[in-house]
Amino acid sequence: MLSLISRFNGLNLSYHRAITCHRISSSPQSRRITLEDKIGIRPKPKRPMSAFLKFSSNIVRPNLIKDNPSLPITQVTKIAAERWKSVDDDTKKKLAKEYQDEMVGYRAAMVEYLKELSTVDSKLLEKHDPKLRKEKLALKKKRFELGCPKRPLTAYLSYLQTRRSEQGNVPYKVPNKMRLAGASEDLNLSNPSLLDQLKTLEWIPKWNANVARRAALSVSSFFALTVVLQLCVGSPV
Repeated sequence: MLSLISRFNGLNLSYHRAITCHRISSSPQSRRITLEDKIGIRPKPKRPMSAFLKFSSNIVRPNLIKDNPSLPITQVTKIAAERWKSVDDDTKKKLAKEYQDEMVGYRAAMVEYLKELSTVDSKLLEKHDPKLRKEKLALKKKRFELGCPKRPLTAYLSYLQTRRSEQGNVPYKVPNKMRLAGASEDLNLSNPSLLDQLKTLEWIPKWNANVARRAALSVSSFFALTVVLQLCVGSPV
């Protein structure tokens, strides 16, 4: 008797679970789970819809779904593409203007998002996003084309360069030599590095201004441009 009740309760729970899942999935308020949701970091700002997507989602789709709720999204897109060809220029310009205005806010939000994103979260996002990882590798090559200033060497790396001619395992020998070196030698070794840093700091604003002027032609997206800036002045090369 108990086993029958247990089986009935199990079936009943399964039934309610299925109904609940169906309601959630079919609800217009349901939101697609993003990569950021899966790995547990704050979601990125939502990119605005293009002029065509605005036309398809806000004008065409509601009327089609109202008349035929079971119409697949692929068919909706196909019908919207056909109707888009006959849309007047004024409507297209209006939708394009809305998109451009929304993109200004989106770009500003993306800059703030990337600034607030911690290094750990940034690496985690890159690890789980093959597209972002591939884009970052491509941008490492792009920064040289854009004339990105190189990060200056530290005093330790400058010291290594001056001792390259020595035989043996240089990296293991140098720390002891630096600790035994006098104050005057340390000062002399630090000066070139300091000069390099000052030179880099002087060139970074000029480089940023140059990239800002060429961004539309040199970089495919504002997000990519922001990553280029991070690669050049925010992380070691």
